[in-house]
Amino acid sequence: MLKQIRAFIAIEITEQMRQELSRIQSQLKPRLPGKISWVRPENIHLTLRFLGNIDQQMLLQIKQAIVDTADTASGFFAGLGELGAFPKVYNPRVIWIGINAGQDKLKALHAQLQEKLNCIGSALEEKDFHPHLTIARVKLLKDKQALETLLPQIKPLNLSTAINRIILFQSQLSPQGAIYSKLFEQKLKM
Repeated sequence: MLKQIRAFIAIEITEQMRQELSRIQSQLKPRLPGKISWVRPENIHLTLRFLGNIDQQMLLQIKQAIVDTADTASGFFAGLGELGAFPKVYNPRVIWIGINAGQDKLKALHAQLQEKLNCIGSALEEKDFHPHLTIARVKLLKDKQALETLLPQIKPLNLSTAINRIILFQSQLSPQGAIYSKLFEQKLKM
């Protein structure tokens, strides 16, 4: 049996942006009672595609799909937007910060990557792509009204990050949280 790895394709953000997301988390934490897992700032990234468990032999094809996508896409900037929650604010599973500036270019990049991955047999994602940065995963929220009230009140600083490379990450689950390691990265054309 071939060994499988848990993997995803993403874009890293700047340290300044990570610090801002940490600041926002510290504003939310004391005001949202319940069972909430806050994403460590160093693990926050912009996911283009979660791959799940894949065979290692599939890695070469995925790397080539990333290269083919990056060869046709130019770098750009993406900026922080509003706070939100999936699937709904009153029944959240994920608390996130959206992307405003650069959103259309991110969607186009995602669509190109999807097309390349589809060609190698990776099933299409069922959900529409909404560029965002996950800051928390919610298991239980004791005061659902609090989140609905807080989200519009907290405004991220107007920060942006360069979208100039696509990275394939391995995700290893541990009791302390996920550990991410880079397997491959490809720069976008300039």
